[in-house]
Amino acid sequence: TWYVPANAMPGAAAARFRIDTAGGLGAGGLAPDGEVQDYLLALTGLDFGDANGAFPVLLADDGARHGLPTTRWLGSAPDAEADGQPFNGIGDDSSGRDDEDGVSWNSPLLGGLTSVVAVTASGAGRLNLWVDFDGNSSWGDAGEHAVVDQVLTAGVNHIHVGVPSGVVTGVAMARVRFSGEAGLSFTGAAADGEVEDYAVTLAQPPEN
Repeated sequence: TWYVPANAMPGAAAARFRIDTAGGLGAGGLAPDGEVQDYLLALTGLDFGDANGAFPVLLADDGARHGLPTTRWLGSAPDAEADGQPFNGIGDDSSGRDDEDGVSWNSPLLGGLTSVVAVTASGAGRLNLWVDFDGNSSWGDAGEHAVVDQVLTAGVNHIHVGVPSGVVTGVAMARVRFSGEAGLSFTGAAADGEVEDYAVTLAQPPEN
């Protein structure tokens, strides 16, 4: 086993293995015996979420993560992190690029109504969305898996999100996962795609 640095660049990489009786070999030079073998390896990074720390964000908490490189993403492109970045949906921005740009929340999510959000996808895949409607820092409650395995196509997709009538008004955390895989949870690993976390506004509709 060996450690892969967190800043390793995803993609193809060359690896060299050498064995001899003396030890202490470098990547080059002559050895009196043994063998050298070279291989082409694929290095993969991981895209993590960045909801606040009350939610499963870190690897230690089985936070949602997606393998990179990938042909599926939301918005412009995903980026790789060494671990989750728990900071209210903007932790990933410390990398110098805002990669929470796949979903346009054009207005507050109104209790008892259906909202429409615009989701930009790189290509075909499946979307899952969770919203902490009751404000208890969990996405595991009934009705909070608001979009389940919605099929997306390349470009802008308009997705209907049903909002329960009893939402706790204010700011809530939402998690969006896009992948070729179906059946994803708000935790765990996916081979491809992207996870994006957002701070969204919940409100009650105005009285007539």
